[in-house]
Amino acid sequence: LKKAEEIYCKNFNFKEFISLRHSIRKYKPELIDDNTMRQVIEIANFAPFACNRQPIKVYYAGSREAVEETDRLITGNYSFKGIVPNYAIITSDRAYFLDEEQFQWYVNGGIYLSYFTLALHSMGIGSLIMQWFPFYKTENELKRYYNIRKSEVIVAIIGYGYYSDDFKCLCAQRKNVDETLIVKK
Repeated sequence: LKKAEEIYCKNFNFKEFISLRHSIRKYKPELIDDNTMRQVIEIANFAPFACNRQPIKVYYAGSREAVEETDRLITGNYSFKGIVPNYAIITSDRAYFLDEEQFQWYVNGGIYLSYFTLALHSMGIGSLIMQWFPFYKTENELKRYYNIRKSEVIVAIIGYGYYSDDFKCLCAQRKNVDETLIVKK
């Protein structure tokens, strides 16, 4: 880290940036283009990983037909069916981990998911994280549709898009520091 970079990092208001990211529930109907998605992934790929394994794949619906099929196959979007204009599926490959590293694929996937949503936010794209229920009845069909390997687990589904003029967001109250931080002296 160079001195100029260190000064920039200290002066960048990360707290303000992340405090402005909320789950968005209303979008413009347009698809996010491939070039923009490549930029989002380029940013998100700075996420840290256990031993730098980088077990993540991002599958995204790049056409109206793919959005509609994804909308049909995923869970967690009951109140958003037909409303979300873009979907991404974050997966993590279990094959990158040893047997004793059980569930580390979800830890790495969760870290990437955070970076991915912040990367979207940095590009002026709103998002909504939808949890995925492992072994959901449509999982195999969804994996076949996107050619997701059997060794990959679905970490989450993200609905996203450009903010509509009258967008809605979930601005949930956050815990204060004393509710989260436990100090042992």
